[in-house]
Amino acid sequence: MTMTPSKAVTFDLDATKLVFQNNEDRLKVVPVTLKSIHPITVDILIEYCRVKDEVSELILSTLSIHNHHPLSSQTLFVGKTYSLLATRKDWRYGKFWKFRWGEDVVQPSKEKWRFEFIVNDDNTS
Repeated sequence: MTMTPSKAVTFDLDATKLVFQNNEDRLKVVPVTLKSIHPITVDILIEYCRVKDEVSELILSTLSIHNHHPLSSQTLFVGKTYSLLATRKDWRYGKFWKFRWGEDVVQPSKEKWRFEFIVNDDNTS
């Protein structure tokens, strides 16, 4: 089974998605949560909507890179207008679930990811 990344995959603030990955011919599912560290205001939403595609691509790239070159349990990405704090922890409940992609069995990841969206001080009103 071949899975290709979709440019249509985006992440919403304060939501969790299950991301299905093909890692060396082994399918796995990874839970990903994206939160805002700021209370969500119109200004925060405007900034997030402006960079949503970029943030989503950064999240997917982080997951992919981690499959080949493990990252530390916490990584901070600093951009011009926002920062993204990536944290990974054990996914205790994943082992209790069974996942499938069509007829293929999908292994749950041993880790879950949490990304925190931070609007840099210069961009908050």
